[in-house]
Amino acid sequence: RPARSPRRQHRRIGGGRGHLTHHRPRFSGAFPDAYTLNPLSRERAALARSAELLDLTAANPTEVALTWPDLGSRLAACDGVSSYDPSPGGRPQARAAVEAYYRDRGVAAPSHRIVLTASTSEAYSWLFTLLAESGDRVALPTPGYPLCADLARLARWRVSSYRLQETPQGWRPNHEDIERALAAGARAVVAIHPHNPTGAFLTGEDQRWLQTACAEAGAALIVDEVFADFPWHAGAPPPEFRYQDSAALLFVLGGISKALALPQLKCSWIATFGPGDLATRAVAHLEYVADTYLSVATPTQLLLPELLAERAHIQEQVRTRLTANSDALARAWPQLSTPRGCGGWWRLCPLPSTVDDEGFALTLLRERHTLVHPGYLFDADQPAVALSLITPEDTFKAGVSRLVAAAQAARDAQGAQAAGRQ
Repeated sequence: RPARSPRRQHRRIGGGRGHLTHHRPRFSGAFPDAYTLNPLSRERAALARSAELLDLTAANPTEVALTWPDLGSRLAACDGVSSYDPSPGGRPQARAAVEAYYRDRGVAAPSHRIVLTASTSEAYSWLFTLLAESGDRVALPTPGYPLCADLARLARWRVSSYRLQETPQGWRPNHEDIERALAAGARAVVAIHPHNPTGAFLTGEDQRWLQTACAEAGAALIVDEVFADFPWHAGAPPPEFRYQDSAALLFVLGGISKALALPQLKCSWIATFGPGDLATRAVAHLEYVADTYLSVATPTQLLLPELLAERAHIQEQVRTRLTANSDALARAWPQLSTPRGCGGWWRLCPLPSTVDDEGFALTLLRERHTLVHPGYLFDADQPAVALSLITPEDTFKAGVSRLVAAAQAARDAQGAQAAGRQ
């Protein structure tokens, strides 16, 4: 059949009573026109099968030899594989297990104020749905993990940033930035505890200040503590978790992706704190959202009490890895101070001030076959690279040796340029 002319590319609608011209669907403005790999990702893809490649960004615990015993047999024996009895906020036994997990950490989080989600990303999305309308504003820390900004934009929120600044007491949130964001109408402030990638825990003083500032502005506070179980120094003062008696509506996010190194089982949670009537209404709304999605798998919920009760096994593996790699980094790069009162799986390492961190990471990958994340990916305001501290120890040690040699070469080049100008 001959092809129709462009003007006849139409569909007859309504029994011949008229024609409608086809139009292409319109997508949301939250998405880019095209997706392309950045230069570092293209170079990484080209070296994917190279035996010499040392990946210092490996952050998937299932790929770095952090293992649970008999996980497959536990799942196979789980009764939930063949039955389904949904509960909007999560099965009562699973929510009680999360309550017990917090109780072991000295935090009172009653199970009726805990709502299960399939991931921390989903928890953010539900909270963004709960707290604001399209076009409202959320305050996020910089440097920071880029996922938070992506989730906010997908929810059609506008993003304000507040700086984390290095002080003699470690990285601290800039109060003036947060006050400006709240004055501009931010409906929520997000704090990461400990922060990714700086590793900084919030001090008790900063937690209370954030709660008061948000309460006075009528905003909510979202505290993401997925790395809370992993402080770096056993001898340092323990991190504080001042959630009780929060003046603000406070949502605390956690999950087994990090706490149990089990991202494949897909279970996180939102624990709600704050003024009683406000927190009760918030939980009711979240349960309504949860009942709409019902996204947490039954087998995972049934296994959650057992897995959380046995978390010491996997957490000790993770802490051993974190300590070994932190020590290896300190030995190889003695000029790099190791902050106390920090934790998590990532380490942000500063570079010479004149270095372009993306260019440095590309050169490191091309010439030394070592992959790191450049600091710009986290909106770091100074040149830096980010390393995963759960990288297998032999890979981490060898990769850091290459990284330190490249950083020294960059410093030498900087010194030579300075001498040439004189």
